[in-house]
Amino acid sequence: RFSTDGDGIKLASGKGIKFSAYGSGNILDDYEEGTWTPTPVTGTLTFNRATYVKIGRIVTLTVENLNLSDFTSSAAIKIQGLPFAPNSSLSGGVGSVMASYRDDTTGLTAYIPSNTSEVGFYHTSVTSGFNALSHNVFNNSLAAMYFQISYEV
Repeated sequence: RFSTDGDGIKLASGKGIKFSAYGSGNILDDYEEGTWTPTPVTGTLTFNRATYVKIGRIVTLTVENLNLSDFTSSAAIKIQGLPFAPNSSLSGGVGSVMASYRDDTTGLTAYIPSNTSEVGFYHTSVTSGFNALSHNVFNNSLAAMYFQISYEV
C-alpha cells in the first residue's frame, strides 16, 4: 500500500492509483496487455506479432511484419479485428507506419476513421495529395508493414 500526505497520489491496495484531489471517481485501475488478430477487409495477411496495451481509455496497437496477399486490387488497405471498439463519438486514432513499397508515395500513417472499427492506411503522393493506401501500391517482393496506433475507447 502506498500513500502520501495531502492530495498526492495514493495506491489503494488492489484498486489502482487514486488522484484524491479530483474526487473518488478518478482512480486509474484499468491496465491490460495482450495479443490480437488483425484481419484484412480484402485478401489475406500474415504477421509476426500483434500486441496491444490498454491503459484507462487509451489503447495502443503494435503490429510487426504485416504481409498482405493482395498486390493487384485498387481497394484501400483496411485492417479489422481491433481488440477494443473505438469511441464512436471521437475522431479516430492516428499512428505511425513503416513499410516497404514502390511508387511515389511518402508520409504513411495509420488512421481509424470516426464510427468505424478498422485501421486504414494513408499516404501523401507528390502528385495527388492525401490518399488511402491501396493494395496495388505494393509488389510481391516489398510487402512488409509495421505499424503502431493509439486510439480512445
